Amino acid sequence: MAELRGMVALVAGWGGWPMAVALARRGARVVLGLREVAGSARVPGVEVPGVEVVGLDLADVGSVRAAAAGFLRGHDRLHLLVLATPAPVGAVLLTNLLLETLRASAPARIVTVSGTGTCRRIRVDGAGDG
Repeated sequence: MAELRGMVALVAGWGGWPMAVALARRGARVVLGLREVAGSARVPGVEVPGVEVVGLDLADVGSVRAAAAGFLRGHDRLHLLVLATPAPVGAVLLTNLLLETLRASAPARIVTVSGTGTCRRIRVDGAGDG
């Protein structure tokens, strides 16, 4: 994986924790949206600098709207949106709320992980699927 310094990523869902860790270790600034937040970017035995944990319950429309608004207040760019969640309605809403910022940050990507080993990357810079 290439150096990602200067890149901003939002990873939604516990399923994205390994990706959040990998992105942060490569220099990206990572926001990890989780339904249950303990106040820090920690999983038992793991602490990763560069990962900010925020509350985000993709099954709750109000939570999705609040998390997107909070993200946009704190970040003017978004290069990577990772949706590692089985909550499709919340994932679509989150994507729509952040789509303008993704486009303005091009090159940017949306990655949807629907299960182990399943991944689809969508380009948002107008160049089609990648």
